[in-house]
Amino acid sequence: QMVVIEIEFDERDPLFKCCCGIFHVKTGTRILSVINVLISTGLAFQLFFFPYNWLWSIIEYSSATANVISSASMFIATFTFRPKMVIGYLATQLIILIFTGLLFTACMVSIIIPESVGRFVIEHLSK
Repeated sequence: QMVVIEIEFDERDPLFKCCCGIFHVKTGTRILSVINVLISTGLAFQLFFFPYNWLWSIIEYSSATANVISSASMFIATFTFRPKMVIGYLATQLIILIFTGLLFTACMVSIIIPESVGRFVIEHLSK
């Protein structure tokens, strides 16, 4: 026999407001996911019309695709009340953050110690 426990939940509680109490967290999540999808789609179109290095294009397409899928799942999660669907978005953002941090660190090292830049990179950029 299953026992159902109902918990009092006031959706209008100021605890669930974001951006200084302007709107609800669910609304903020929807706005964030729509903006993410638009930016990722724009990036994919930019890469399609102005292709760069093929390796960076593959990385950017993969990142944009993962971002669109995870943002769409986050958007769906706000309507279907499945909070676990947001985990994909958080994981995607964490991976992008780590990759961006590594890229930033590599750029800083190459600025501070120019000799550390590999010969492959110098030859590739000089073309």
